Amino acid sequence: MLNSLEQRSESPGLDMTASFGPFSVFQVDLCGAQSIANNQNTSKPQPYEGSSNVLVDCEERDGLSLRNIDGDIEHWNPSPRNAVAPLFSPASLTYQLSECPGLWINKLLSHYTLRITDISQPINHPQNPYRSIHAQYAMEVWTESLNDKLLKPQTGYSNRRVAFYSILASAAFHLRGFSIDKRPNWKHYDYIGKTYRWKALLYMQRAMEEPSFDAESHCARMSAFHTLVDSDILEGTSGEVFTHLQACHQIRQLYLSKTPRPSPDNPRIRQLDTNSFFIEMIALTTAHHRPELWQFSSYVDAASLIDTPFATTDTCLEHTYGITSSIASTIFLINKFWYYTNSATIYDELYACELGHAIAAVAIELRTWTPLSESYASVAIEENTSLSLAMSLASSFCYSALIYFHSCFLFDPPQSDESLFSRLSHDTLLALERAECESIQMSKVGAMISWPAFVAGCYSPPELRQRWTRYWSTLLKFRIGSIQAAWEIVQRVWRKERREETATTEDRSQVYVTEQATFETYCCIEPIWTWFVKDSGATIVAL
Repeated sequence: MLNSLEQRSESPGLDMTASFGPFSVFQVDLCGAQSIANNQNTSKPQPYEGSSNVLVDCEERDGLSLRNIDGDIEHWNPSPRNAVAPLFSPASLTYQLSECPGLWINKLLSHYTLRITDISQPINHPQNPYRSIHAQYAMEVWTESLNDKLLKPQTGYSNRRVAFYSILASAAFHLRGFSIDKRPNWKHYDYIGKTYRWKALLYMQRAMEEPSFDAESHCARMSAFHTLVDSDILEGTSGEVFTHLQACHQIRQLYLSKTPRPSPDNPRIRQLDTNSFFIEMIALTTAHHRPELWQFSSYVDAASLIDTPFATTDTCLEHTYGITSSIASTIFLINKFWYYTNSATIYDELYACELGHAIAAVAIELRTWTPLSESYASVAIEENTSLSLAMSLASSFCYSALIYFHSCFLFDPPQSDESLFSRLSHDTLLALERAECESIQMSKVGAMISWPAFVAGCYSPPELRQRWTRYWSTLLKFRIGSIQAAWEIVQRVWRKERREETATTEDRSQVYVTEQATFETYCCIEPIWTWFVKDSGATIVAL
């Protein structure tokens, strides 16, 4: 049913001038993965003043091996001392990048493996994809460069190079920090990061020409795009993140269509797929400015109204993002129902009624959820601190998801009043503050996902904003670019509300009621942050 509806929504007669609100939507094209790589911005970064174009083209310098990039790589030792690179003058930087780029590769790989892999997920776990998948593929490229004899390139080797250079870019962006910090050598790290990301994009074009119909090569390709997404998130301002997310979706569909018997039991592929689903879902909540249509039915095998791509066995969500599969499913359905509601002019009255019941069911599920209703299978029972942290993080996602629900749908009588938003914002903050205290007791402290703080912070009452500011200051210490971008939007919402203290609920939610968004029991509205993200022109992925 949904397949046919979505096909009807693509008809030439459909009026596409209506607002699509806060969600990014992509048209799935099984033949478009190659065009994604070709259409990316692969122009070489321009050197900043005081530097020079020091990283030569990867084709000229690297060839098929990295053996010639560092004269002393056999002495490579990823120690904590190397993880914090000393600051160099522009002349020294120019010499090192052109003559001994392995010195910087040494420092950046050390920083990634010793720092970024730990902070990239909130709960320490052996199945950390940043270490067990992405870094593993990158290190295959690095260790081959140590061999005296050039090895024959394996299938998907270009994908591994994408991961390698993306990881170097991520480390450079993280060492760079935020532009507002004005750290010494900020331009140095920014240039290094953008140059390595440029190399990653060049290899991605080559990788898309390689076959990836077996499970291992598909896994390497998914990892490659994930590392590009991670680089975009750490950088914080790159508009390419949606291109890379779209590519993840399309190559997944291509793999399923070309593989007679795809291996659903491959744990690494499933973990990467699940992580991709989650990042795309979070991106949809703030990506109002994308005009394409998103085919939600392509995410599931059996297209029905309440299907989601998350399964109860996707426990990797718990330690990677701090969310359970059941809560992730409700957020996915909010995105899905919002899109279908705004496309309701092409549906009959019976379908609109069915959709209304489904929307109400999501609200009931969120309201009745409790931390004890989850099994937290990925966290060992004996690890009390990790279990308590997982419960607090899941609670913050549930409360913020309920805020998100009421910021997208306005029921009759209205339930999205100020007191509801204030209470849920307070509950979210309490859960995050508990998680912060519990995280300190962990041997390795990871960054909390910023989405709950973003959603609840935007709807925070004035009396909670000082506490929210203190919590955001803790998040900002992790120097993840997307967190800084999200925090700037929250502050813009607060500044506007201070200027309009008499704003009504409808003003705060940027409600628009049109013929295609209004029904007997509810209407479709937009979250409060929508206008600010659109006005800023920023790319916000609250991770």
